Amino acid sequence: FREERRALDRAGKVLRREGNPCIIPRVHKTLFGPHVFVMEFVDAMPIMNLADPEFCKKHQVDKLVVVGSLVDAFCIMAFKDGLFHADPHAGNIRMVLDSSAPGGARPVIFDWGLFKEVDDHERLVSAKVFHCLGNFDVAGVFDALALLGFSFKAEAMTDDFRREILERARNVMKDTVSRETVRANVKIDMAEQKERVRKAMEEGKTAKASYSPLWFLDGLPKCVMAFLRMLQILRGLCVALDAQGLPILQILCSRSREALQQGSLREELSSSLKLYTGREGLSRKLLSESETVSPRSTQLPFRRQDAALEERIWAKLEALRDAGRMVGAQVAVVSGGALICDVSGGSLSSTDSRPVRCSTRFPMLGAVGGVGALAVLRALRRLANDPNNAFGITNVKEALNMPVARFWPGFGGGGSGVTLRALLGHAAGLQDAFPVGFSASHLDRVATMSEHLEQVPLHGPYEPRYAYLLQAFALTRLGDCMANTDTLLHWLGAELGPLGLDAAAPAGGEREASVCRELQSLARVSMTEVEAGRDRRKIIDETSADGVATCSLLQAATRDPLGFDPLQGNAGNGAQFRGGLSLGASARGLATMLSSETLQQELEALGALERAGSDNTALGWLLTGGASQWTSGGFQVLPLRSVDGSACLPGRSVTGFGIVCGLGPCLAHFPGLGSAGGLTVAITVNDVLHGRAVAAELMSEVLSGFGYCPAWTSMPMRVMADAARLAHSEELEPLMKTMGGLQAMRAGLLDASRGAPPARGPGPG
Repeated sequence: FREERRALDRAGKVLRREGNPCIIPRVHKTLFGPHVFVMEFVDAMPIMNLADPEFCKKHQVDKLVVVGSLVDAFCIMAFKDGLFHADPHAGNIRMVLDSSAPGGARPVIFDWGLFKEVDDHERLVSAKVFHCLGNFDVAGVFDALALLGFSFKAEAMTDDFRREILERARNVMKDTVSRETVRANVKIDMAEQKERVRKAMEEGKTAKASYSPLWFLDGLPKCVMAFLRMLQILRGLCVALDAQGLPILQILCSRSREALQQGSLREELSSSLKLYTGREGLSRKLLSESETVSPRSTQLPFRRQDAALEERIWAKLEALRDAGRMVGAQVAVVSGGALICDVSGGSLSSTDSRPVRCSTRFPMLGAVGGVGALAVLRALRRLANDPNNAFGITNVKEALNMPVARFWPGFGGGGSGVTLRALLGHAAGLQDAFPVGFSASHLDRVATMSEHLEQVPLHGPYEPRYAYLLQAFALTRLGDCMANTDTLLHWLGAELGPLGLDAAAPAGGEREASVCRELQSLARVSMTEVEAGRDRRKIIDETSADGVATCSLLQAATRDPLGFDPLQGNAGNGAQFRGGLSLGASARGLATMLSSETLQQELEALGALERAGSDNTALGWLLTGGASQWTSGGFQVLPLRSVDGSACLPGRSVTGFGIVCGLGPCLAHFPGLGSAGGLTVAITVNDVLHGRAVAAELMSEVLSGFGYCPAWTSMPMRVMADAARLAHSEELEPLMKTMGGLQAMRAGLLDASRGAPPARGPGPG
């Protein structure tokens, strides 16, 4: 009884502290012993009264709100305190009518003889699991499960297996439905399981691994088992009360996020738990920074010659954060060879409230392809200076017109006529060269993807189409051929580190930000999503036996959108490639690199700034943040307009070049602005929902001091037309049904087609 009394006292204190209306009877401070304790008498009625519509109408009780407060109470206890009631059936949950309480009644939680207590590690990592489930973050789910001690049989870890585990876990926490729907779902699930067994037996498979994904679990942590058991009992209570439409996972996701944020601000936790320290905790003891960070030798002098600029940027960052449109960001500005602005704000992620520093590295996401193009250009210039180079480069001005196959003989089926200019300018046909069956595991298969690009016939010419993800794979292999560097990080370090780039592989911890996406609709699990998951599992992939089967980005994303989710950039293990998404850099390092006078001279010598083609598709425009015209060297053309709306000012250059990603990161150089050497601006953000819009606003704030604003963020009419076509196309329909929340993508396309700024940024896929 001492333990039961302790649980009552502790749970009551945490719920009262958090302002939850549920009642936990107070206990007497002194009247207790090993066989008895005294607690407050609460005159409560059965919770099952809520199942009677007449009762609810008579007493003006909103049972959905009341039951929601009960579920919220269990989330608070589990994620914020680590102790929760483990047997919440109708006999242990009662209620009292209270017109001042949300919904008109307050649940009362009795009988604490059965409860579960977990330590801070189990509490916070469990919170991470449920937060990732709510955000459809499959990589995050399995990273967190590994921290909890989950082990899986090696043969099980396929993308389909991961996807099925994620789907089934979300299905368990779907919005509450009626009794009839629950019964129908159970029958369908049983039929699906029987069909799985039947097919396995027909194929001669006897291992249980062929029958159910649950067989693959070697160990299940007790904390997870206890929480899931409690959740199922609580869910059964909701169904018995006919409380339909309760967003259980959304409530779990919200409270888990709050718990993770609070944990990150406690020094004793953030400095000791691997959830917060990542590989950084190991690297401080065993690894040197050079193993995960590219060399950086250039340090620009910091000259605060424009205090007003920094003050404006500070104010803008604060306003964006207060409006909930920014999680973390950095802005660095270089002019006249000096760093005149270096500002950071916000937090490392939506679940980690530690502050962003100017040295914090942000995942470069889609911008890594543009940074890789810079490495190609530097390698070309260096090779051209060597009369005995192995590739026969004799004229630096013609280097970009050389075929990729000169450096990488197997590219494009061998003997491909695609030039470096076409590859860097996204006109090599890569956009439609995804392997059929492309999924999340391919993001780490650099060798496999390189072999695929050697088998696909790419001869051109092709219309420019932004080569999302595949560009990073192609440039990684090209770098190996040109400079004998086996990884993209090492190549970027060798070519761009001396110019100031501080690129690094992800290690976790306080030195790097994480990609984040807080979209509440993703945490609502509808029956449409459940049914779409069943349909997906019935599909048997069919590929052509003739030649190499390929598909477009949209087709690949429709089949498996999780492989295109920006959250894949949050690699749990620092050595993972993740399609280049995970490589990080700071705004200061990016700005220092692009402002280099040496680099500018090399770009001019190569003719890398000559304008090339444009991607006029809506998808291309969105993925490039509106900067969908390239130069011959792989930069994006960045036109400006004056703040008064005119196209240009007399005698002033109004066009720059740089690297812009529709997910947020933005790097630009404007030769005609600022002091001698031009103006360089780098912006990093980690919220992919609002990243593109936030980066554009921050860029506008910087440029406004020079009388300009970005013109590339305005959608051309031809792109609007394609956005309208895509929003209503049948090819988008399967993607919309794949997972909850993606309907926001269609709304964004419709907004864009009308010329309005999309309300949401990209979600999964």
